[in-house]
Amino acid sequence: MNGLRRLLVTVGGLCLVALGIFGVACLASRSVPAYWLARFSSFFYGGHAWWLLLFAALLLVVGVFCIYVGLHRDRAPQMAKVATNEGGVINISLGAIETLCKQAAAKVSGIIETKTRIRVVNEGIAIYLHVTVPPDINIPETAAALQQEVKNHLETMSGVKVLEVKVLISSVEPLQQAGK
Repeated sequence: MNGLRRLLVTVGGLCLVALGIFGVACLASRSVPAYWLARFSSFFYGGHAWWLLLFAALLLVVGVFCIYVGLHRDRAPQMAKVATNEGGVINISLGAIETLCKQAAAKVSGIIETKTRIRVVNEGIAIYLHVTVPPDINIPETAAALQQEVKNHLETMSGVKVLEVKVLISSVEPLQQAGK
């Protein structure tokens, strides 16, 4: 659900909750504002108050449900699709992909520490690497080598299609200070 729909469902849910609370409050106090419910006074005082109470409670429940749906975010998939064959679907967990990324980063000289974030998209995966490097390396060359190594390693070892590898140099630290 996109952001605008999520907002509309949440606001609609809040309105339903407000109407439900108003209805329950009117029924509980047996005071109905004449200008709002004049047409329903015979229904209200004619022994049908339970139906109105049920309707107000239903508005509350539907409103709370709309708020939940509007605020709930879909969880990201915890696996990526590798292949589909006659035997079924082959998936790989994001934890396994993260391990493969760290293995690939360890092969590139000058990488002290790597933190990986993975996003699954329909066509494959996108990798975001936050790395720490020492101050005495060529950062553009090291980042390019890291991108290529991670992409090749993942596609060779897992079979998953890597759409992009983005590298963020998050820290430049001397080797003895790394990992603190």
